[in-house]
Amino acid sequence: GRTKAYDIVQRNAMQAWKEGTDFKEELLSDKEFCHFILRRELDKIFDLDYYLRNINKIFKKVGL
Repeated sequence: GRTKAYDIVQRNAMQAWKEGTDFKEELLSDKEFCHFILRRELDKIFDLDYYLRNINKIFKKVGL
């Protein structure tokens, strides 16, 4: 469920923050997390190009 997913991600986020490690690598090393998601799915989630695909259009609209 949603609460379990939150707990898994939060645990790994805190680990990465405390240890100064890579969040994505923390997730990939977590067997419980990997039970629910494939590496290629996680790669898509961490693909910044997807989230920045319209950045030039946005800058043009605001005049930058």
